Amino acid sequence: MASTRESKKAASAPLVLVTGAAGGPQGATGRVLSHLLLERGVRVRALVRTDDDRAAALRAAGAEVVLGNLLSHTDMQRAARGVDYMYFSFAVQDGLLEASTVAAVVAAEAGLKGVINNSQWCADLLSVSPQARRHALAEAVFDAFPTPVVNLRGATYNINMIVQLGGVARELGLLAAPGMASSDVLPLVSGTDVAAAADAILQDFDSFAGQAVLMVSQLRSIASIAKDFSAAFGREVAVKTIDASTWEAQVRKKRPNLDDTAIAHLKALWEIMREGCQDVALMARLEAAQARLAGILGRKPITFEEDLARFTKASAAK
Repeated sequence: MASTRESKKAASAPLVLVTGAAGGPQGATGRVLSHLLLERGVRVRALVRTDDDRAAALRAAGAEVVLGNLLSHTDMQRAARGVDYMYFSFAVQDGLLEASTVAAVVAAEAGLKGVINNSQWCADLLSVSPQARRHALAEAVFDAFPTPVVNLRGATYNINMIVQLGGVARELGLLAAPGMASSDVLPLVSGTDVAAAADAILQDFDSFAGQAVLMVSQLRSIASIAKDFSAAFGREVAVKTIDASTWEAQVRKKRPNLDDTAIAHLKALWEIMREGCQDVALMARLEAAQARLAGILGRKPITFEEDLARFTKASAAK
C-alpha cells in the first residue's frame, strides 16, 4: 500500500524540463536546479547534449535524462511532451535567438504552464553587447507567445569573474580589469542562487508570471575583489587598469575555448559595468534587487567570497 501511495504521489508531481541540465563553466544553473527539484520530489526531465558522467549523475539522482539539441525543433518537441514547466538556459555562444524561438514554439505547442527563461541583467535592445541585445530579443520572443514566462535577469556570475580575473591575480598579483578603476563596482550573483531562485519561483509560478526578475546578490568594488583574491591566494593582489585589447589577449590565452561571441560580449560587459557606475538610477535598481533576491530565496544570498572559497578548494583538490 505504501509503495502504491508513493507511486501515485510521484506521478502527480509536476514535471519540469530543464535544459542545460549537465551544467557548464558559466554557473551550471541547470544542473543545480535539477538537483534542487529532485530533492523536493519534483520530477525532472534533464535535457543534455552528451550521455556522459554528468548525465549518469543526473540519472542516479532520479532525473529522466534525454539527449537533444536546443536548436532542433524535433528534439525539443520530444523533450517537452507531457511537461508542465520548462527552465530554458543557453550558453554565451551563437544560436541564442534560434534556440529561444524553438523553445517558445515548443512550449506553446505542448501547452506548458510556464517557462523560466534565464536571461541577463543587462538585456537591452540598445545595449553595446550583441549578446545582451539578443537576450532582449529572446525575452520578447518568449513574451509574444501565450505560454506564461518569467525572465530571470541574473547579474554577472561570481564564477565568471573568478575564472576571468583569478588566474592573472594568482600568478602575477594583479587584478587586471579593462578600464575599471579601484572604486568601480560589479553587480554579482552566484549561479547557485540563480538556480535556487528558479526553484522558488516554480513553487509559486503564478505570482511571478510575466515579470522580469533582476537578481543581484552584491555590488562589489574592484578594490574589494582584489582583497578577496589576496586572502584566497595568499599574496598581495593590486588593481591594474588595462585596455581592452590587452585584456582580450590575456583572456584568449587563459581560456582558449571561448568563442568570438563570448569574447565580444565580455568586452562589452566591462564597458556596461564601467558606465553603469555613473548611472544613479541603474545603481538604485541594482541595490533594490539585492533585497528582492534575498526575499525570493528566504535566506542571505551566497557571496563572492564564499564562491571563491569553494572554487579555490575544488581547484586545490584536483
